[in-house]
Amino acid sequence: MGGTCSYIVVMLRKIIVGIDIAYVVLMLMSCATPVVIGDKLPAQESSRLFFCYGLQVTACNGIPVPVKKILGDSFSTWQDVTLPSGNMEFTLNVDCAGGNDRFAARNVSFKYTFDPQTYYSLALAKADDNTWGIAVHSQPYSRTGYPKNDNWIAFVPFSK
Repeated sequence: MGGTCSYIVVMLRKIIVGIDIAYVVLMLMSCATPVVIGDKLPAQESSRLFFCYGLQVTACNGIPVPVKKILGDSFSTWQDVTLPSGNMEFTLNVDCAGGNDRFAARNVSFKYTFDPQTYYSLALAKADDNTWGIAVHSQPYSRTGYPKNDNWIAFVPFSK
């Protein structure tokens, strides 16, 4: 009886790991397609933004953005977006961990003025004074990891 029980436990663990992997793959697939707003805008009047891991856009300039339901959870379809250049205000849900740090918050505001014909990578960051916010990088997103500090152009702390 003990051998059967341990076999069942091993199989259940494999199933749970398989479900976790499928969940992550589905989440990443939902973010693979770039979103283009104002597709008739010339490139000189638009900016491309990539929201890195842990940043979920819920609204842009007060307008809710589309979400996808995956296994009961909602995920923003806004990860790689092309928008008109200029002043933008985003509402974000943030949940990210790295090293010994973890930051999670809902409905935080992020405002920035985006230059035309520029590709931005936006990532969660922590300043030296322990203030959390968005690190703005002037570079296309690289699937190899976090944006390079050489391309860092601004830090925008979350408003309290």
